[in-house]
Amino acid sequence: MKEEIKKLASNNDGRFIRMKIEEELHELLEALELNYEPHIVEEMADVYLTIKQYLLKYNLEDEFYEKLAFKIKRTKHRIGLEE
Repeated sequence: MKEEIKKLASNNDGRFIRMKIEEELHELLEALELNYEPHIVEEMADVYLTIKQYLLKYNLEDEFYEKLAFKIKRTKHRIGLEE
């Protein structure tokens, strides 16, 4: 799947991908307002796909996962799951 997303990313420029991320985020917000789970999941997939394209296009996956690990650890600490 990663290679397929890389191909998509290589066929689009960064501005287009950023525009699609914004568009898909708006659609996800609309789906959340409707509170209709199948539509929410579909829009989450669209958001994930566009963000993944951006990460791959600009070789940001390592940085992203480092930030994600930090955010997970910080959240666990905040809710008392980790000291």
